[in-house]
Amino acid sequence: MKIRITIAFNLLVFIQLFGQENIPLANEIGNSWMEHLNKLDVGFHTSVRPYLATEFNTTRPFSCFSGTKNHYWNAGLQWKPNDSDSTFPTHGFYVQPHFRAILQSDIANDTSYFGRGLGAGITYTNRNKFAANFSFVTDNSPYPEYLRPSISAGNAIPGMGYAHPTNEGYAFTAFSGYASWSPHKIFNFQAGSGKHFFGDGYRSLLISDNAYNYPYLRMSATFWQIKYVVLYSMMNDLGASQGDPKQFRRKYATTHFLNWNISRRFSLGIFETVVWQAKDSLLNRQFDVNYLNPFVFFRPVEYAQGSADNVLMGLNAKLKITDHYQIYGQFILDEFLLNEMRADSGWWANKYGYQLGAKSFSPFGLKNLYLQTEYNFVRPFTYSHRSVVQNWGHMGSPLAHPYGANFREWINIGRFTYKRFQFEETFLWTIYGLDTGSVSWGGDPFKSYSQRARNYHNHVGQGQRNEVLFHQFRISWIVSPTWNARVFIGHQYRKQQTDLGIHETHMLVFGLSSWLWNQYIDR
Repeated sequence: MKIRITIAFNLLVFIQLFGQENIPLANEIGNSWMEHLNKLDVGFHTSVRPYLATEFNTTRPFSCFSGTKNHYWNAGLQWKPNDSDSTFPTHGFYVQPHFRAILQSDIANDTSYFGRGLGAGITYTNRNKFAANFSFVTDNSPYPEYLRPSISAGNAIPGMGYAHPTNEGYAFTAFSGYASWSPHKIFNFQAGSGKHFFGDGYRSLLISDNAYNYPYLRMSATFWQIKYVVLYSMMNDLGASQGDPKQFRRKYATTHFLNWNISRRFSLGIFETVVWQAKDSLLNRQFDVNYLNPFVFFRPVEYAQGSADNVLMGLNAKLKITDHYQIYGQFILDEFLLNEMRADSGWWANKYGYQLGAKSFSPFGLKNLYLQTEYNFVRPFTYSHRSVVQNWGHMGSPLAHPYGANFREWINIGRFTYKRFQFEETFLWTIYGLDTGSVSWGGDPFKSYSQRARNYHNHVGQGQRNEVLFHQFRISWIVSPTWNARVFIGHQYRKQQTDLGIHETHMLVFGLSSWLWNQYIDR
C-alpha cells in the first residue's frame, strides 16, 4: 500500500479514477467544460445536475480552468493499492479539504464582518461502478445586514440549514454524502443526502440547490436521446422547532424529470413533483406507496387520494443557436383555473412562473469569456399550500428560487478566465413583495395560502414592495485548481428601495475559499 499526495495532470485521470463521483454544484468551476458540453455535436443532458463523471466519457477530456491546463477541479490524498498494474488504480480514495475565510467591510455603515469555515470531504471509488462520499463543514459567520431579516424569518442560513445565533453571527454544521452505483452504462442508482438542480439557468424554478441537503434515493436512466430521473426525497419543516430535530415536521416528495434531446439543437424537459406530509392530526401516513411508481403522472393519483397533496408540474427547454449561443427557459405550474386566466382577474390560485434566458460561450471570438442574461417571474402564492408542511421548501428555504414567489428578477453575469485569474461581474434587478404582519401576500411559501389578503387582483410585487439593485465585481486568483482554492477581492453594491426609504450598502470583500457549493446571497 502506498500513500502519496498527487495532483492529476488531466481530466482523463478524473474520469477513469473517479467514475461514479458527482461533479459539485459550484457555479465558479466548470466554465470550459460547460462550453464544450453545449456544442451542437455534443448531446449532453446539461439540465440534470449534479453530473456523473462517467457521463463525460462521450466527450473529450478538458480542463476546468481554461488557463490552467493539466488540472481538473479536485484532488487530494490518494491511495493506490500495490496489486494494481494499470496506469490508473482500480479503486482508491482521496480527501478534499474545505475552508474559507472572508472579510467584508461595509463602507457605508462603517462595519466589518469576518466569517470562517472549515471541513473536509472523503471519497472512495471503484472505477466506473461505485463511489461513496462523505463531507462536512462547520462555519460561524456574521452575514450582511440585508440578509438578516430573511435568516431570522426562516431560521435558516442560505442553503445551509438551521441558523444557530452566536456572538459573531450565525453558526451551522452541514453534512452531505452519497453512495453511487452503476450496474450498467444506462442505469445509475444513488442514495444519500445532498442537493439537485434541474434546468439550464442560473436559477431554477423547478428544483435548485438553494435549500439545505436532504436525504434522497435517485434512480436515473440514460438511453437513446433521453435521460429520465426519479427522485424520492425526505424533507423537514422547521416550524417552531427552535432547532430541535425532534420537533421538525417531516414530509416526503417524489419527483420525475425527463429530458429529451429532440434534435442536435433543441431539448425539452418535463418535470413533476408531489409533496405530502408524513402525518397530521388525523393520520400517520409516512411514505405513501402510491407515489412509489416511477412512471405514473401524479395528478390522477393525487385525485384518488382526495386531492390533499401538493403537485407541481413544469417544463424546461433549451435551443442551441450555434456552438457559442443558446437560449433557454422554464415554466412552473402549481395551480390555475382557465376561466380566471382568460378573465385576467388576478385570482390568487393562478400560481405559475416562467424563466427566459440566453448564454454565450466565447462570444465575438473572445475565448474564455462567458455571458448570461436571465429573467425570472413567479406569481404570488406559487409553491405554497394550505398546509405549510406541504409547501415546496425544506429547512426554512425555498427549494426553487431564493425569493420564493411574488417577484420578478433580471440577472446578468459576465465571467472571463485568463490563466489562473478569473474576473466575474454580476448585476441583478429585482422587484418583490414582502408580507405585512400575519397576512400573506404570496411571497413566503412557508405561510399557508389560507392567510391570503385577498382572492382577486393579486399581482407581482404586492404587499410591501421592494426594488433591489445588486452589483458585484470580483477578481479571483486560483491558488490550487486541484482544490478550487482561490484568493479573491471584490466589491458589492446593493440598493434597496421601499415605501419606507432607500438603504444602500457598499461592501469590500476579501477572502480565501475552497467551497465546492453555491450559497445564494446575491439578492
